[in-house]
Amino acid sequence: MSATIKTAETRERFSALGADAEGTTPAQFKAYFRDDMDKWRKVVKAAKVSGE
Repeated sequence: MSATIKTAETRERFSALGADAEGTTPAQFKAYFRDDMDKWRKVVKAAKVSGE
């Protein structure tokens, strides 16, 4: 999948959708996801958002 994301065609299609295509390793994605969850967990907690 990482090789596909690096192709010019795929990058152009993602760009047209307003997205950035970036191929990473599973470990890099896991770290990104963990950090993003931590960031949003703090935002939700500070705003006292509930699931209801």
